[in-house]
Amino acid sequence: MKLIFSSPQVTHELEVEVARPALLLTTAANRNNPNISEHERGAFDELIRAFVNNARTLIRNVSMD
Repeated sequence: MKLIFSSPQVTHELEVEVARPALLLTTAANRNNPNISEHERGAFDELIRAFVNNARTLIRNVSMD
């Protein structure tokens, strides 16, 4: 008989509430609009990039007690 022991998997859940959902939806809708500036078209990607970077920073700074 072979016994295999594994450590329990730790999982965490993150719930996100967007303070200005209308802004997020508007920037997402403008991503492929050729009638607006490139800066405005990239706004959604930049917002998401900033969010992901903030999440990464939080994860790195979590104390694993």
